Amino acid sequence: MRVLVQDDEQVMSEIIASVLAQAGYECLQAETPQETLDVLETEEVDVVICGILEWLDGKELETMLHDFGGVPVIVCSAIPRKDALPMLQAGVYDFVRGRAVDLHG
Repeated sequence: MRVLVQDDEQVMSEIIASVLAQAGYECLQAETPQETLDVLETEEVDVVICGILEWLDGKELETMLHDFGGVPVIVCSAIPRKDALPMLQAGVYDFVRGRAVDLHG
């Protein structure tokens, strides 16, 4: 199974990809929403795991959900679940809420 991991924090993306790789998944990584869309255009991907802060304008998220509707999208974020409801209604497969972590301090 190929997983596309997208997060604007490279450290977080690498941690998620490393854990998934240890579990036997093949991982691709993207840093921005546009890079995620570019990867989806050129690569076979079974699932996308992404952060949400960089998708907040909604346009790229809508594009991904519309153009690549066969690929489940799991959003990971520290935002409250109630704030994720519009994403779930738009077609995001699932939302995983984590706690905020300062990767720079």
